[in-house]
Amino acid sequence: MLELPVLPFRIEKGTQAYTCAVSCKAGCCNYLSLPIDTPRSDRDFDDVRWYLMHEDTHVYKHEGDWYLLVLRKCRHLRDDKLCGIYDRRPAICAEYDPADCEFTAKVAYDFYFENDAQLETWLEKRKAERKQRAARAARTRARASKSRASRR
Repeated sequence: MLELPVLPFRIEKGTQAYTCAVSCKAGCCNYLSLPIDTPRSDRDFDDVRWYLMHEDTHVYKHEGDWYLLVLRKCRHLRDDKLCGIYDRRPAICAEYDPADCEFTAKVAYDFYFENDAQLETWLEKRKAERKQRAARAARTRARASKSRASRR
């Protein structure tokens, strides 16, 4: 049987607090993830590269949206992995659904970068793939144009 520490509040089975205490040990209290604008230009990607140059900072794309992930622990997370201000925690914590937790559910990221070198490698590959697609499209257009000209 799981023994929970003595708290100034009660953890009821079936509540978010119970789920967090039992399943993931407060994984969500060890990072913050904020949406960022989808990078489109070289300058935008340079900004993303700058984010990734900072320790404990990652960038990912999930379900089409881009996020800045900062791996930093909440200062109210206790050593027993429970919230020290649970009864007055922010709404974002109270509204969080533990079923969406990245630490207990599998998350299929579109992209996940832990550092600037990974982003640079991805950008180089992306650029090469775009050049190949453009070359194929140009060849297809040239063949179509040649075919139209031969029919005249």
